Order: sequence, then structure tokens, then C-alpha cells
Amino acid sequence: MKSLQRVLSSGIFILSLSSISLAHPLGQSAESELLRISVHVYNYAGVPDAQVRAAEAVATQVLHGAGIELQWNDCSMKLGRAESNSPACDGTSNKLLLYFVGPLEGDFKWVANNALGFSIVPVTHEQATMAYVSWPRIQKLSASTSTDAADLLGLATAHEVGHLLFGSHDHANQGIMRAPWKSKDLQSKHWEEFRFTRGQAQRLRSVVKERPRTDSSRIGP
Repeated sequence: MKSLQRVLSSGIFILSLSSISLAHPLGQSAESELLRISVHVYNYAGVPDAQVRAAEAVATQVLHGAGIELQWNDCSMKLGRAESNSPACDGTSNKLLLYFVGPLEGDFKWVANNALGFSIVPVTHEQATMAYVSWPRIQKLSASTSTDAADLLGLATAHEVGHLLFGSHDHANQGIMRAPWKSKDLQSKHWEEFRFTRGQAQRLRSVVKERPRTDSSRIGP
């Protein structure tokens, strides 16, 4: 089970995305042909709706910088029904499934204590589709720093989406796929470190193009 572990270091400090401008690493031409991919969100941790929407906006901004448009579907269950009543929640094949959960210690003992979330990457050639982010751990980190919880949730989400699309637990030396995130980059507002690099963006687009058309499509002119 340890092969399923995704560790996102909690050594993160000051963050405010309200003034961040994440330049498009692929240039203007890529923006005219965004690739769309659906994300099913299961809010089992009871994250307030406003913070879920804010986190989705942050993750959307990060992925948009790589030329990818995230389409969010609220598939949380209340009274046995999906909140959104969206037909998109009826099928989960080839979708990205994102779970906002409570403490990880009980059910996911293999996850490091400082991890904000993790992704399940099959050892087979199957596509990775399931990722988890712990809301209590996000809140704890937010309380111990000046990081807004919704911003941090959004960055953690974008990071895990990256792992799912790459189909790997590997980390990079630069960008949002780096782990641990450097406190000096946050303190100095080196926001370029919280986007996908040009190479990562190109790889992401290639992966999304290869996914079934029921899961991804081109949008734009």
C-alpha cells in the first residue's frame, strides 16, 4: 500500500493568490485551444461551499496556465442524491475523482503525517483517477501560517491533479509539482514556482489529448 502514498510537504508559509498573475507558459496560441477535463468533487469533509468554489478557482487558474480547462462537477451526496443533480455525476469512467476528506490517519495510515493529500496511481497501465486532500490538515496548516485555507486547498488540488494526469508520484525540481514547496518562494512571492513549467504543461496537454473524448475535449475557436 505504500506505493499509493502521495506526500505533499506541509512546510509552507505566507500565501495569497488574490494578486497572483500566473502567466501562460505556452504562449497566447495555446490559450485559444484549451483542453477540457472533468473533475468530480466529493466533499466528504464538509468544506464550506464558498471555500470549495474559491479553491476550484485557484486550481482552475493554475491548470489554465498549462492550457487546460477544468470542468467541475459537485458530486457530493446529500440525502442519497448528488447535490448538483448533474448527469455528469452518473458515470465516473475516465473522470478525475477528487475527494475532500477528514483526518487521514485512520483510513490511510501509510500517508505521512505532514502530507496534505495523496493520489492513487495504479501500478498497472490503467489511468490514475482518484486523489484525496485532507481538509483538517489544510486547516491546521492555514492556522499555523498566514496561508488562506481556500488558496492552499486549491494549490494542493492542482498538485494532485498533476499527479493523476502524469500517472506518477514523481516530483519535479521546479513549479507546483515540486515537493517540498520552498518557504522562501512563498515569502518572496515567487509565484512562478506555483504553476506548471513549460515542459510540464506540454506533457499535461499531450496526456489530456490522449484521454477518451468522453473525458476531454478541445474548447475555443
